[in-house]
Amino acid sequence: MKNKEYFFRGSKAFTLIEGKETEGRVALVQHIEKRGGEPPLHIHHEHDEVIEVQEGELTFFLGEDQFDAVAGNCVFVPKGTPHRFEVKNQEAKILVTSVPAGYDSFVQEVGTLVPSGSDQSSMPTEEDEEDIERLIKIGKKYNMSFFIDGEWK
Repeated sequence: MKNKEYFFRGSKAFTLIEGKETEGRVALVQHIEKRGGEPPLHIHHEHDEVIEVQEGELTFFLGEDQFDAVAGNCVFVPKGTPHRFEVKNQEAKILVTSVPAGYDSFVQEVGTLVPSGSDQSSMPTEEDEEDIERLIKIGKKYNMSFFIDGEWK
């Protein structure tokens, strides 16, 4: 299957393996994350994630723990664990494995399909209140919660 490329919040996301290809067992989504466009603290209530840092350096906030990860490191995020990360350099490339699948569909629904021939510089980075509300609404559909303005939504 041809990979699909999305503008996803402050990053670009590539669906490498979709859940519909694996009977919902697993999905792989690669992100090129820009510093400042990282996700807010959030929880996946129904799936585990493994995040492989492919390029760059990130600081992870996983439950009560905080640690740095560099290219070649993998981070296991058990379902139900609050987590987020910060990109320490200008950008980082990560590969997210979701078990079971579902994260891929979330990315596709929140994101915008990248027009053919588009480049990273044309990626939208500013989010407004409407974008955050949309993220929360779609997140609920995929059993995710986000920590926004001091409360879980």
